Amino acid sequence: MDFKAFKAKLYEFDALREDDEIQQGTVDRIEPEFSDSWPNGIHPKLRIKLIQYLHRKLPNSDNRKPYEHQARAIELALHGHDIVLESPTASGKTLAFAVPMLDALLRNPDSHALMIYQMNALSFDQLDKIKELANPLGISVDTYIRETGALQREVIRDNVPRILLTNPEYLNDSFLGWREKHWNRNGFLHNLCYMVIDEMHLYHGYFGNNMTLLLRRFFSHLKRLGACPNVFLSTATCADPEKHASILTGRTVKHVRPSKDMRPTRHYVFVNPEDTDKKNWQNLSLRVEKAALAILESDLRALVFCPTVNFLENARRNCSRMAEKRD
Repeated sequence: MDFKAFKAKLYEFDALREDDEIQQGTVDRIEPEFSDSWPNGIHPKLRIKLIQYLHRKLPNSDNRKPYEHQARAIELALHGHDIVLESPTASGKTLAFAVPMLDALLRNPDSHALMIYQMNALSFDQLDKIKELANPLGISVDTYIRETGALQREVIRDNVPRILLTNPEYLNDSFLGWREKHWNRNGFLHNLCYMVIDEMHLYHGYFGNNMTLLLRRFFSHLKRLGACPNVFLSTATCADPEKHASILTGRTVKHVRPSKDMRPTRHYVFVNPEDTDKKNWQNLSLRVEKAALAILESDLRALVFCPTVNFLENARRNCSRMAEKRD
């Protein structure tokens, strides 16, 4: 990373000022460990599409083999085990749970899968990734949350996709609250064969207790219908993933993690603004928004953490407005 060019871009956007305190550095890459091949039990059609997908994603790479933790998790899941995968950010968790899920859906054309995300932003972020893998296989995917819209939710209930992405709120209010009128009628719950619970570490404390009881109710209802889906949980930060996953789901799970540490090269720039009055939300928000735009114009991805929902919504709206003016 060219720190000089990046800081110049921050100055250009007035996201960085002369009196700000700056600390920068680089953390070296730790090479991951790869498996010799993808597990043999993957459905042949899925294996072909998987190779094509990786060719698109890694056009300049000679190594399109899975990480060893991906391969172990997929193989255990293909053999019917419930899995909790603990691995760092950007270490292939999505592919690890998508492969056995899609394999199960291909082997039973009437089956469905449910993916639970605690935050709606994660649902929308994952939606495109799952579609890119599922659509070439003829497997339909959609979200079922409040932001989906009432009309679209009605369409989904009448013609339910093979994979639905939802959140705990709708697991309770719709999939359980309206199970007789909607979900038992359209066969989604009767034929549910796979569940994914991403970002498992978010379910802790009071909210975690509620989620635990919610999943107990949900699994109990599925049992009455004769459905027993496999469960795949994932996390990047959890003190005891196996115990946490077992308590959360009430099921025995296999814990998979990389056999050694792995990490991409990381560059960081910490900025302590000269204006340290954190109560001045307007100035703080403006600095955050300009920094995000500078990052995006540098062809980098920006993830903004905000103290309140209102702060976030205003920042998103202002960023969009400023980006349009620059265009």
